[in-house]
Amino acid sequence: MTSSLTPKLTEHKTEDEVSQHAFHGRLVPLRTKAEIDATNVRITEVYITTIPVKAASTILKAVDSALRDAEPHNLHYLRRFVKPEHLPPHLRLKWEPQLVPPATFQYPAGPSTPDDDDRPANSIAKPSNEPHLHFLICSTNTIAIPCLHSLISNITAFADAPKIRTISVPLHAPTSSSQAQSWSQSYWPTIYKGGNPHGPHPSLVARAAAEIQNDGPKYMQVATRAGKEIRATGLGEAIGAVVVERGANGEGVIICVAGDARYRGMAVPEEQQPKANKISNPMAHATLRAIALVANKRLALSSPSNDTNTPSAPSPNFFADTPLNAFEAAYFTLPTLAPHGYLCLNLELYLTHEPCVMCSMAILHSRFGRVVFAQEMERTGGLVVKKGGEGGGDGDGNGGERGFREGYGLWWRRELNWNVLAWQWKLEVGKDGSEGETVGEETYA
Repeated sequence: MTSSLTPKLTEHKTEDEVSQHAFHGRLVPLRTKAEIDATNVRITEVYITTIPVKAASTILKAVDSALRDAEPHNLHYLRRFVKPEHLPPHLRLKWEPQLVPPATFQYPAGPSTPDDDDRPANSIAKPSNEPHLHFLICSTNTIAIPCLHSLISNITAFADAPKIRTISVPLHAPTSSSQAQSWSQSYWPTIYKGGNPHGPHPSLVARAAAEIQNDGPKYMQVATRAGKEIRATGLGEAIGAVVVERGANGEGVIICVAGDARYRGMAVPEEQQPKANKISNPMAHATLRAIALVANKRLALSSPSNDTNTPSAPSPNFFADTPLNAFEAAYFTLPTLAPHGYLCLNLELYLTHEPCVMCSMAILHSRFGRVVFAQEMERTGGLVVKKGGEGGGDGDGNGGERGFREGYGLWWRRELNWNVLAWQWKLEVGKDGSEGETVGEETYA
């Protein structure tokens, strides 16, 4: 198998280059903002009533037909009909006391309900012996209670005006079967339908991670070296990026390499600038440079000469969209990009540091398929989500030690028209103690 570390790499070795074993680690999939939000159960209220079993289908059709366009929440994960014996303990005690043995008459833990049934069980009239179900009508935000009473009074399946109760339920679908079971005991019978309602499907993440895990160390090695070589020249921070295209056989090949060049062309040399508020060019961040290099290779492929050594058109100096040293040129000049591609569609991006918000949005607009970064940037990154104000993270790329920010989670947001798969590469320290390069926590990567 041909290594995607091109042979030209060995021609430019630096004294401080570390071996690939120092870049071995594990992939930690990022959590979406919706997943983080779901860990803090958000509550809404719903209407519940009791209906005859034989009329369940008629009542359901009538209610759903009348409220189809008014329901603001998709509560598909909550069971519409529940048998008395399947109610959560606190509701069974209130509504079906005859099912609770006398020795167990006590109020189990459960959310308070705003209805008027919060009374001792022995003071509640026993329900009819006729077979019945408890029916979840809709969210209380859908219709006002007087209008609901009017609606139900027109449904002939009800012999008498039914009592309408209000209970609290989770606003979001569960993310696991264990969470669904917990909610079924605490709120209302809940269904876990598999997959991930708040992010990419677990099987999709697992398949992608299996491909990345094997060759990730060498791409992270190249990205780290790209940052080091740029940093040694004073053109930028020690931040590097590598773009990879993976074939149908699962084997990846490096398309281009870019180091950060934010200080290139600045009027005041970087070493003479104050540590805070350094003057820099955000258009020369490593991620944007990598995207620009891919664009130039695509332009070259579409030109008659098909020459990757010369960009099709000159660009302003601040874009830094051409190789800045021999290491970058070694990859840029190789004919490794497949023709007829679109932007960075389905390409993979390996970064030494979590990209800033600007670069994170550029990743989405460029249509990357996967992104992997090593160092989390707690103050400035745009991909990681953590709970705002918390003092600690979970150790898996979803919260730092001090909880500086809530996080944007831009890699997977419902509001955006593109999503990528994203991981943090948790580096393992090598035998020689080497790790990836670090930059200041205030740096926008």
